Amino acid sequence: MNGAVDEKNTFSPAHHPHLRYNHLLGTSVLVCSHRLKRPWQGQTEKVFSEDQLEWDPNNPLCPGVKRASGAVTPNYTSTYVFDNDFPALLKDSPSPPESTDPLFVASPARGVCRVVCFHPKSNVTIPLMSQVEVEAVVDTWVEQFRELSEKYLWVQLFENRGLMMGCSNQHPHCQVWASDFLPSEPMVKDQKQKEYYQKYNIPLLVDYVQKEVKLRERLVAVNQTWVCLVPYWAAWPYETMLIPRRHVPKMQDLLQEEKRDLADIMRVLTSKYDNLFSCSFPYTMGFHGAHDSPSPPESTDPLFVASPARGVCRVVCFHPKSNVTIPLMSQVEVEAVVDTWVEQFRELSEKYLWVQLFENRGLMMGCSNQHPHCQVWASDFLPSEPMVKDQKQKEYYQKYNIPLLVDYVQKEVKLRERLVAVNQTWVCLVPYWAAWPYETMLIPRRHVPKMQDLLQEEKRDLADIMRVLTSKYDNLFSCSFPYTMGFHGAPGADFEGGDEYWQLHGMYYPCLLSSSTVRKFMGGYETFAQVLRERTPEEAALHLRNTSSIHYRIEKQPKMLLSIRSAFG
Repeated sequence: MNGAVDEKNTFSPAHHPHLRYNHLLGTSVLVCSHRLKRPWQGQTEKVFSEDQLEWDPNNPLCPGVKRASGAVTPNYTSTYVFDNDFPALLKDSPSPPESTDPLFVASPARGVCRVVCFHPKSNVTIPLMSQVEVEAVVDTWVEQFRELSEKYLWVQLFENRGLMMGCSNQHPHCQVWASDFLPSEPMVKDQKQKEYYQKYNIPLLVDYVQKEVKLRERLVAVNQTWVCLVPYWAAWPYETMLIPRRHVPKMQDLLQEEKRDLADIMRVLTSKYDNLFSCSFPYTMGFHGAHDSPSPPESTDPLFVASPARGVCRVVCFHPKSNVTIPLMSQVEVEAVVDTWVEQFRELSEKYLWVQLFENRGLMMGCSNQHPHCQVWASDFLPSEPMVKDQKQKEYYQKYNIPLLVDYVQKEVKLRERLVAVNQTWVCLVPYWAAWPYETMLIPRRHVPKMQDLLQEEKRDLADIMRVLTSKYDNLFSCSFPYTMGFHGAPGADFEGGDEYWQLHGMYYPCLLSSSTVRKFMGGYETFAQVLRERTPEEAALHLRNTSSIHYRIEKQPKMLLSIRSAFG
């Protein structure tokens, strides 16, 4: 032995995949830096022009310009706050009727939505503003939190910056939405911080920031009262977090010095962002603090938890031709794809706890290669989303003695209002709780816990309903419809739970909103508080149901596509 380090078997966070636990959300992020070495043939974004007009007579956020509502934006000189002309939340919205069915639960959602303009000039963003100007922005935030917190349970401040993040107006601004309910993400954070405090007698983020300051390896910038860092559990490439050094439960609890230093560290961070790639750096930003319920008193390391992440990643090509996607393949060809999936699940489930099949279709969805294919990743750990689904399906089964999705699909078939397509053994529907505009779910009619439990007839019908759905998707806007697709079923090897409560299901999450060029962005309020949708699931199902199942390219070029089908059919 010469004392040399065995690089292959000695763990390195920069070279070896591992899970990092996010204490705020109770989920884990899979870190695999070596993936950056893979070649990229996917979408590259256009750099947004920085040649913004200082004042644009067509921009409703500019002083003196008439907005769509008819109101004229006043000639403001600092910050300007107004009620959103097209609010997602309404103050006096009627309540949905009470439901006696545990699967179709709706509840009231009331509140207000406001817009906060940072500066009268459209080409002056936070990093280009003076310290005094950014302090005015922070003062406005504090005022909004103080006022709205007196009436509403939750106040969510967020900013979507840049076209990539779904920003509909490039004038520097943010939004403040106040609601009479606690959104999903703050609800989880409230519970996790409470658990941590009860166990360690110190607020989670107070403990965390103190330890990060000592370690220094993830710090980005610091001043007297604030710390900017990349969280240990960061998910986004250049994700950062701003945390006060002392215990500050709410925005309105900031001292004058802390407000000043927040403005300072925001200017530093956003300048670093813009300098990183010499562009106006797109991001979604938000703040979370305590809501109006009792806060806890002030007062070997549990905060930096990593665990092994081992497995295999495989690629499944659907077809030898790059221009033949699922809706253009023959029934026999798609059946071959399904058979391959079943074989992969059967083989990998014998060794690994979880097998995740997924397909990213289209440049918009981050697909790095446009040849029709999917991926199958098998892991020795249960990922965050399947872990939650396992728990929720188990709870439902214990309460009602029927698998959740078996009960659900039976009721949806009777109701019919969210159905997209059905055959003898499968149902395609827009879920009652759908988040994405044209999100769909594929569910077997009978109880099928795992992919490898499918009967021959069910495999055939799965191929059939996939061809129907993807043809409808492509026909909706006459384009190759981008989506991310995946299947979930009962876990595999060494799973301590049972499969009696699991039901196999496929999920399609398309990003298009209203045309082939307008996408849905999950940013701002949706990132930091609660998923929202503009179109009801019933409307989306109706659009898809009424869309032809015969692919538009077949109708335009039947001879060409007939030859493709016959060659491999």
